[in-house]
Formats: sequence, C-alpha cells, structure tokens
Amino acid sequence: MKVRDIDIVAAHHHTSYATVFTANGSVEAKSFYAVFDRGGTGERISAVFPEIRRQLGKLIDVNGNHCYVLPVTQQKGVGVVSMPTKHLKGTGADLALIQQSCVELVMLADIYGWEKVFLPRAGCGNGKLDWQTQVRPIFMQAFDDRFVVVHDSKRHAAREKARKKKAKTTKPVFKRGAVSEAAKKRMKA
Repeated sequence: MKVRDIDIVAAHHHTSYATVFTANGSVEAKSFYAVFDRGGTGERISAVFPEIRRQLGKLIDVNGNHCYVLPVTQQKGVGVVSMPTKHLKGTGADLALIQQSCVELVMLADIYGWEKVFLPRAGCGNGKLDWQTQVRPIFMQAFDDRFVVVHDSKRHAAREKARKKKAKTTKPVFKRGAVSEAAKKRMKA
C-alpha cells in the first residue's frame, strides 16, 4: 500500500484502475437514491457522475451495505467503486465495516484485474476515526502494492482552516442577568 498527496477525483493510472469513494448505508425512502455525507468523497464523485446516487441506492436497498462497482464510465478497465464506512449517514464510521470493505475491495481488484486502486482515508473525515492509529493498520494488513491511499492535504488544510475560523467567530455567550461593561457605564451616568 502506498500513500499519495493527490485529489481522489484526479487520480488515474495509464492502464486498468479503480477509483474508490466512501459511502454509507443510507437510502432515501421514496426515490431509493443513496445519501452521501456532506464533504465526503461520495458527494464529490456524485458531482462528476450524478447517476451514482440512483445506482448505488438501488444496490444498497436490494443487497445491503457492501462494495459495488458502478457502471458509470465507458472506459475499459476503469472502475468506480463504493466503499461503505458507516451504516447510516451522520453516524461515526465502523471499523468492522471498514475491515469488511477492505476484504471486498481486494476481491474486486482480483476479479477485475485492476493494476491500481485509488482510495481515500476511509472513515477519517466525517467518520471521526484517526488515520494513524485506527484505519492505517487495517489498510496495511489488507492491501498490497496495487492500492494507493490518496489524501488531498491542501483541501484538508483549507477545510480545517475554515472550521477553526468558524469556531473563533462565534459570539460570546452571556449569562442571564449578566451586565456588559457598556451597560454598566450607562447605568452609572
């Protein structure tokens, strides 16, 4: 397994390869469209291939929360693959599900003969898992040199900076009955 600092959407190989995106088991009740976490790789891939939400939603509804190769590209030897990391949208990632997904990804790579499989740090964004201590050991045990973990550090840094800026700009909370310094001055006058 290798780790590269590139964008998952831009990752490609000169021959057969697969691009993996993280997903969860949530499906919209009426439309049966897959529901992706905001800001995750599933949402980014669905912006490139809008039909993914419909295809994946139907597969999850019928067969459950597993890895699926989705027929969205016409290029021979190129696959777009879902990798479930959560059971439901908005919950934390499940290490047992990630481990199951790793086994399924290796089987799919063997079946389809992909020379490279590009995947994100599963469960480490909205899933709230730690890359170094929780997810990386599972990946190291499951994957061989065909698998390349991609991480867009520039995108990640920008998202962290925006999150910290938002946290700093929150208004101070006053206790009920507390008087501000300006109000104290007005009261004295």
